[in-house]
Amino acid sequence: MTSRSNSDESFRAQAESNSSNETSLSRNTASPSLKGRTLQRKTSNLKESVANQKTKEPWRPPSKHPEIPPPPSHLPVQPPTDVLAQASVKLPPAPSRPPWKPAGAYATLPTLGVLAPTAKFQSKFEIRMRRCCGPNLRVIKQDPEEVYRGLRVVGVGCNGNVQRAHHQNNPRRVLALKRATLDDDTEYKKYILRELKIMNFHHTNLVNLKEVCFWGDQVWMGMELCTCSVFNVLCKVPRFEEGMAVFVVRECLIGLEFLHHMGYTHRDVKSENVLLGLNGEVKLADFGLSCPNVPSPNARMGTSKWMAPEVILQQPYTNTIDIWSLGIMLIELVDRVPPHHGVADDEEIYDRILSEPTPVFQRGRASVWLFALLEYMLERDGNRRPNAKEVLMALDESVKHNELTCAINQDLAIALRRLDMR
Repeated sequence: MTSRSNSDESFRAQAESNSSNETSLSRNTASPSLKGRTLQRKTSNLKESVANQKTKEPWRPPSKHPEIPPPPSHLPVQPPTDVLAQASVKLPPAPSRPPWKPAGAYATLPTLGVLAPTAKFQSKFEIRMRRCCGPNLRVIKQDPEEVYRGLRVVGVGCNGNVQRAHHQNNPRRVLALKRATLDDDTEYKKYILRELKIMNFHHTNLVNLKEVCFWGDQVWMGMELCTCSVFNVLCKVPRFEEGMAVFVVRECLIGLEFLHHMGYTHRDVKSENVLLGLNGEVKLADFGLSCPNVPSPNARMGTSKWMAPEVILQQPYTNTIDIWSLGIMLIELVDRVPPHHGVADDEEIYDRILSEPTPVFQRGRASVWLFALLEYMLERDGNRRPNAKEVLMALDESVKHNELTCAINQDLAIALRRLDMR
């Protein structure tokens, strides 16, 4: 009985061990399928997350440009008018106060005058103007109305009116003032500077510059005051005597020779721009249209009746155009009027100068030698026309051989005193 029970227990134990081995074997054989399902689940989850990222809205920075939500629909956009009227509060009027006054001895503000450039500030024009005037010329930076008194217009120039005036502190210092107003035109400023430079040469037969007053946008040129012009004399006398006319032309030739030597052309020689002094001086004036000799100019500048043919044609010309203009002035001295004096239209004057023969004396009496001198000066070809030095030599040669008579300074001074030219 005992042996049988032991065998049953051993058999049962062996059966249990076999069943446990089968269970472990089945577990080992089923593990590969479980791992595959886990990997498949992870892959599907990853695909879903990628798909969700692609369909997401783009990221926006926080509070960069926040979107203001619309107001609630139950609230009014603007309060009614009666509510605003009830909300407005009427403030009492402000108490009246006396006007403000600056502290100090002055009860009112001082009136500001015209502001002018100070001594510390100098414009480009002023720097160039001082350079043209040189270190010895007086440049005044003061209101001209405080410097000059007794202003009276005595003539008109290219760059402004000419007035007679005297100094406030020195009534004996009488000047001829030429006022020019500056603007943005660069060429106009160049003409003013050129005129200042030429008058500062201080030649006997050129109007000399005494001082300059620069104030604001105006330049006042203080020049030596002459008695009158040749034109003023012709308004009182029927004509110049031949000796007096030769003297005036000779003095103009001396001034033109110097001006041409300094490299400038006058371009406006006529009776109005030749001034006379009480001591018999003859001076060229009004250099507002003067230009350098180089490069050769071709602009039509000057007064029509005194223009040379090449100036009318606007061809490149030289300083010999002043000789042509001086020849026309010689006709004016003898005949009292220039050629074509009855013609007012400039275009008609140009046509006559170019088409008609060279002008000669028509009304006055002149010697053969004066006719020859005039023909020598009025050469139509500008390249063959003599210069100022050559004409001056020819005139002196004729005077030396008693072919022409020439007056002197004293003769002209006496004639001016007789005419009471002041």
